Amino acid sequence: MKTKAHPGKEMMPTTSRLGGVLRRHREQLGLNLQTVASRAGITPVALHNLETGKSSAKSDTFERVANAMGLDYDIVTHEAAAEARHEEDEARRRKQEARQERAVL
Repeated sequence: MKTKAHPGKEMMPTTSRLGGVLRRHREQLGLNLQTVASRAGITPVALHNLETGKSSAKSDTFERVANAMGLDYDIVTHEAAAEARHEEDEARRRKQEARQERAVL
């Protein structure tokens, strides 16, 4: 999963990563799509598409969804960025291991 780099700032997660984090929180809180969508002022279909990465939206929409669940948007974006960094680190580690294995052969 790629992240968007901003010089001097923490890497921003992609919208699909951010949507996945919001979905996980929604499910952990026991909230359904209809409730959160209504609170955020969007349709359940739009929320589903954001959570699954089928569509993107402006950051204020993601912030409204986070707030609709009582979550701090900055913390949610930080969590999504941390997950993206972890995934990228793991991908680099696997590539390095594969290179080392090929070098041994």
